[in-house]
Amino acid sequence: MRNQKWVQRLALPVVAALGAVMLTTTTAEAVPSKCSTSRVDKDTFTGTCRSGTGTWRLRVDCDKAEPDSFSSWLKPGKTASEGCWWGKARGASIEVR
Repeated sequence: MRNQKWVQRLALPVVAALGAVMLTTTTAEAVPSKCSTSRVDKDTFTGTCRSGTGTWRLRVDCDKAEPDSFSSWLKPGKTASEGCWWGKARGASIEVR
């Protein structure tokens, strides 16, 4: 009886820790990678993510527009092109999920 209680007390933290590791591993694998952006002209950028899973989008920082300009969410292997409707493009970044 005493050994059974000890096993039960130990089992819950072990199962919780293993579950946390499994969730962390799954989340890390679900992120696009090898992403890059490049300027096409003064107002336009392109972006792509070459590998991974999940989705990504291109965000262009516009000096006179709020909010910034965003592409649609894409899967790795696709290329997006996005520019500013008003003002100049200051830079670009990739958002992943």
